[in-house]
Amino acid sequence: MKLAFAAEKMKVPAMALGSLLVALYLWGSNLRARWGIIDDHEIMKFLGPDGRLAAHDFWQVLLGTEFALPGTSLRYRPAYYLLRVCETFVWGDSPVRWYACRVVLFALSVMILWWLAERCAGFIAGLLFTLYVCTFPWWADIWAKLGPAETYAVFGTALYAAGFVLVLESTRQEGPATSSPFSPWLLMLVGAFVAMGSKENLLFLLLPVVALLFILWKKGRADKTAVAVSALMCGYGIFIAAAVATALGKAQKDIYANSVKPIGRLELLYYGMVKALGNGYVLGGLLTVAVIAAWVLVCLHNRNDRGAIRRCYRSLATYLCLSAALLLVYASQFAFYNGQWPAGMRYDFPGGLCGPVLMFATAMLISEMARLLFASTAWRAGVLVVFSLVLGGLIVFQGFEPLRAASHQNAEQTRTFTSGVSSLAQKLRNDPAANLVFISFRARDHEPIGSLSIFLRTFGVKNRFVLYLYQRPQYTQSKLDKDLAADLLALSRWGSKGGWLYSGFSPLNTLDKSHGCYRISFSASGVDVPDCVNLGQVW
Repeated sequence: MKLAFAAEKMKVPAMALGSLLVALYLWGSNLRARWGIIDDHEIMKFLGPDGRLAAHDFWQVLLGTEFALPGTSLRYRPAYYLLRVCETFVWGDSPVRWYACRVVLFALSVMILWWLAERCAGFIAGLLFTLYVCTFPWWADIWAKLGPAETYAVFGTALYAAGFVLVLESTRQEGPATSSPFSPWLLMLVGAFVAMGSKENLLFLLLPVVALLFILWKKGRADKTAVAVSALMCGYGIFIAAAVATALGKAQKDIYANSVKPIGRLELLYYGMVKALGNGYVLGGLLTVAVIAAWVLVCLHNRNDRGAIRRCYRSLATYLCLSAALLLVYASQFAFYNGQWPAGMRYDFPGGLCGPVLMFATAMLISEMARLLFASTAWRAGVLVVFSLVLGGLIVFQGFEPLRAASHQNAEQTRTFTSGVSSLAQKLRNDPAANLVFISFRARDHEPIGSLSIFLRTFGVKNRFVLYLYQRPQYTQSKLDKDLAADLLALSRWGSKGGWLYSGFSPLNTLDKSHGCYRISFSASGVDVPDCVNLGQVW
């Protein structure tokens, strides 16, 4: 008895240590990383030339982001920018601290997933399921970089899920209703704030809140804490949805220049449902559950075990509700991403987890039915052993090497970029009168050009910047590329006209080579600007 109690007491510390080791194994290389050209320029903009965000500048910087632009920005992510500016204030210009924070956030997310899985499947099967989830290659696009909003969204969703499960379990307590424990509700509230405020496609988290409040109300446990916290989460989510809907209604297109007509998005939602239901693994799993459930119910009815029959129906109802919810989440991603999903990148969260969660739920349902049918936990344990073997095979098949390789590659690329920008900045600071010509070959150079200009300004470069645009809007294909190319063309012709991404550019016709000239290219090389020294290709 004492040994079992000690083992139970050590579970959470063991999970914490194990999760941290997994995080370091996958992303430890990033602790050597420096700044990258994509997304990290935003951190530079927040820091400014002195390399730090002072306390008195905090609100000014925050209010300069989409945090203060509800109904105007096509994406509205208040939590993302609040946390990003907070990180800038705390971590400053130290990439090591930024990446260390992501290692910790990943470890905490893994620990919560393991803890949730362990409550259903036990310590070992829960660990194997968690490791299997960690093998998905698209995690690299979330955790091997500093910019993705999904970093916060994953952690927020984990907190939300932990709080939800704890509150749900409290509803199963026998006896008179008591006041709701505040800490699980606080977990849900913080998790919802972070998740929904970082990615709008997580607004579906409002549905479990409503369902949970309904369950509490039916059981007479919907006290002031439950109602107040649920109202806060729902109000927050509705505010974000309204802000995005208002902006989309004005622009008539999303951030990627796609149409936002409701009929088109509903068609994509339907397409997502058809694709999910047409998946062979999903159909096979549901058919297996149907056959096993029918057999178990017939056997239980034959022996007139009413208690087991009730538990079986309850388990089936829970499974079907969860399956329907997962179907809606999966299909919704097609509507959010205009049908261009799965993408094999960070956009696969959270929809990419629907399949694994359904597989886990199916295994848990079968194990519970085995226990009810044979009135023995040994049969449930047998199902879990088989499930663990399957998970082990999947882990070996998929492996972790792509994630580790992505982390190592990011470390090398960012070190190269930071070193190159530092050298370029030093050269330009030594020749402040010279002009710097940015040469663009593709519309997708839009962000790298703005990024490099911000890095150089942050590193104290005062030189004149001009842009030579090789690709014109009429030669691009997609609507997004046309918009990006049009922005670059305007920047080349007229220089900077406000906005934070391209501050400090002058019109191309003001190029003055009399005091020296340098040129750098993006995406390709080959265009020669007479009398300008070539400094190479940046992107």
